[in-house]
Amino acid sequence: MALCIPGPSPAVEAVLVAGGGVISNRYAVCAALDVLHSLDPIRRVIHGRGQMAERIAGDWAFEKGVQRQEYPADWEQHGEQAAAIRNTSMLQLEAVRLVLAFPGNEDMLDVVEKARAKGIRVVAVDSPMYVGAKLVPR
Repeated sequence: MALCIPGPSPAVEAVLVAGGGVISNRYAVCAALDVLHSLDPIRRVIHGRGQMAERIAGDWAFEKGVQRQEYPADWEQHGEQAAAIRNTSMLQLEAVRLVLAFPGNEDMLDVVEKARAKGIRVVAVDSPMYVGAKLVPR
């Protein structure tokens, strides 16, 4: 697994974990969070309650005693725009310092683009384990 964090270690007060339904490797998700946590303790994990990577991140937070906040998309009320609306809410309501992005779908790319537009650092997790997955553009 490659976790490259260019520049000085970010203050990781709150990390938003984004990932489509591609990553189910618990070790990979937990290892990435462990690396960040060892550099600067994570105090809050935020995610959209998506499948796989995001749920694993929530489990990691629970196991480490780290505060966690889920923002499930309201598909019934917002239809196709639910994920985009949820992503905007997460970034507006939370003091996100870093987005940890795992390979995923358009919803994951949306939160990455919105975070970058706000000047929030994005760390893309890449690995040979994810062959065929759509990776975060750098």
